[in-house]
Amino acid sequence: KMKIKTGWQIKYLNLDYREYLVGNETTRLISNPNIISTFFSSTWQLFPTLYINPGIRFSKYNRYNENIINPRFAIKYNPISNLALKLSWGKFSQFLYTINREDELLRIVDFWQPVPNNKKPQEAHHYIIGAEYWISEGNIISIESYYKPYSVLYDLNPKASNQDLDNTFAISGTGTAIGIEFLYRLMIDKISG
Repeated sequence: KMKIKTGWQIKYLNLDYREYLVGNETTRLISNPNIISTFFSSTWQLFPTLYINPGIRFSKYNRYNENIINPRFAIKYNPISNLALKLSWGKFSQFLYTINREDELLRIVDFWQPVPNNKKPQEAHHYIIGAEYWISEGNIISIESYYKPYSVLYDLNPKASNQDLDNTFAISGTGTAIGIEFLYRLMIDKISG
């Protein structure tokens, strides 16, 4: 009736970002962020058709003085055996942000940088509601709607100063993501997709 999961993660990153213009180095940022996290999660089957999933993640980021606490909670209800209705909420933090330039013609990979020193990591609350229907073994249709307000976001500053890159390379702001996701998982014999 109840399952408990726990785990931990330690990340030590060595980032050396360089930009060149006509063979000359124009930008160089070296950083060594590290993140230590632990999480606890449980799944309780309260009734044969109702599951709840509370959890929490604790993180410490070496470039920010405060501890990060990210709680989350989910409910899954099976009104019939092949249908699940899902509702979830969670607070999520991210310690890196992408710095790809908007004027790039071809974007094959993302370049990442750590959140600036002594700045709050990127943070969002995720509100998700959805349904999942099992058609047959391995064939599933899922639809989810989400709303994600971001209280802190970072992006590349187009007017960064080469004399003070550490303090001017990133700009911060807020944002919102709203959307609907539709997924059809197909399995026919050994073919899946």
